[in-house]
Amino acid sequence: MHGNGPLWVITMRPQLPLPMRVEIIKVLLKAGANPNHENVHGRSARQVASTIANGLEDPFLEHEGDAV
Repeated sequence: MHGNGPLWVITMRPQLPLPMRVEIIKVLLKAGANPNHENVHGRSARQVASTIANGLEDPFLEHEGDAV
């Protein structure tokens, strides 16, 4: 419908404590979730996490470093 993948959904889930969201993001990335998958509005979970910038971008940056 909106094209929001699991990473996008957990990134935008403020009801969960930040440390829990960070751990879930790490698990999803390790399992092969695409951090650059864009929804119908052209926004990826990585972009959203960077915009929020409250620590949610950290697992995306760590994953990026692991891929190098």
